[in-house]
Amino acid sequence: MREHETASEAPKRTVARSILDDVRGMWDSEPAARQAKPETPYTKQDWDQSLSQAAMPVQLALNDLRVGKPDRFKCGTAAARLPGAISALQTMAANKKDAANQRNILAPVADIQAAQTSLQVLGDWMVAPGIWKEAFAQARAAVDQALAKPSTDDPDAKAESDRIVSSVIPALERLIIKTSAPPFQAWDPLNYLEADDALAQLANVKGMEKARAAVERGKQAIATYAGDIQKSLDEAVAHLEAAQVKLSTSASSYLESATPEPPR
Repeated sequence: MREHETASEAPKRTVARSILDDVRGMWDSEPAARQAKPETPYTKQDWDQSLSQAAMPVQLALNDLRVGKPDRFKCGTAAARLPGAISALQTMAANKKDAANQRNILAPVADIQAAQTSLQVLGDWMVAPGIWKEAFAQARAAVDQALAKPSTDDPDAKAESDRIVSSVIPALERLIIKTSAPPFQAWDPLNYLEADDALAQLANVKGMEKARAAVERGKQAIATYAGDIQKSLDEAVAHLEAAQVKLSTSASSYLESATPEPPR
């Protein structure tokens, strides 16, 4: 008998059907969803280095206002320091995907921005109208961006879009038109209702945080422009001090939450 004939007549080895099914399933099925890993926290060293980029401008701005008698030049210098602090915190937050971590890092931003707005006006009264006009324009742009989102069949989303068109946009337009005219001539910056009305309308719609913050910034610029200088200065210092507390508190809470549990 020839060798090739012997090979052809040899019984074929079989593979269990269950194994074939398992292998086929590995190729045909969708990859199993992997459980998301917890976000890697900052180490204390990384956090301290990044946080110092935000904390230092705040401290320097406070020094500008506390040493000697504050004047418009010191206010302008202090205001110019603060965008660096805001940028540092926003950069830190951008490196985080977890919303709670982002909120924790950004907690001091509102106070820093409030101080910056007041100090800009105190540093140069002539820039005040430009500050509030820009702020209200940014609020309108944020609302337009929210309205431009793709429409859905969700009745709640449609109701919110209707509220934006019927209430929010008209309120912002009234605010923009009123404050575009010369202050103390065409309107009284100590007695106007349009900013509060716009904020009230924005509060009725979800996702309007950016627009509300912009209106608040413009409203504060008007209040500083028309209000008592010492009061505005004291409020700016208070905002910076509050930002320092929040920077310290957020650092402590973030690092404590990031500390791994000891092995059992």
